[in-house]
Amino acid sequence: MKGQLSQKADQLDVPTVLQAVKERLIEKRFNIDTYDRTNGIIKARRNSLDMVVIGAYRRASISVEKDEDTGKIGVEFEWGGVAFGAVVTFVELFLVSIAILREMGSAGLLISGLIALIGTAINIILFNYLRARFRSVLSRDIRDLDDEAGSEPKA
Repeated sequence: MKGQLSQKADQLDVPTVLQAVKERLIEKRFNIDTYDRTNGIIKARRNSLDMVVIGAYRRASISVEKDEDTGKIGVEFEWGGVAFGAVVTFVELFLVSIAILREMGSAGLLISGLIALIGTAINIILFNYLRARFRSVLSRDIRDLDDEAGSEPKA
């Protein structure tokens, strides 16, 4: 899932924004795999064993660029892990609920499928919430950094 953020920030440069992105990812418990300041790229994952077990594996690839003509900072997000997380959640919930409801026969099978679908939908909703929340926090951070840079006296 791709997402973009473009914001006017005349006083900011790419390494400053990249550092803000890195701090937010660490705050959200992501592990940083690649931090390339020269190209403006961060690759991170949130895949501790407990996250994989509950189907909450998340991956993010973020690139930051600045358009010198317009002064806009462009942040492009590529989020991954939603399909893997959905499959793991579905299988786990289906197997647990079928083990509990096996005496009910075919009705238990249908109920187990429904429980698994509901759990998968919740997982996808949480994934999208995390993505949207991260985007809004980062937008606020860029705006605050630009305001701070603009208020500092120039030498």
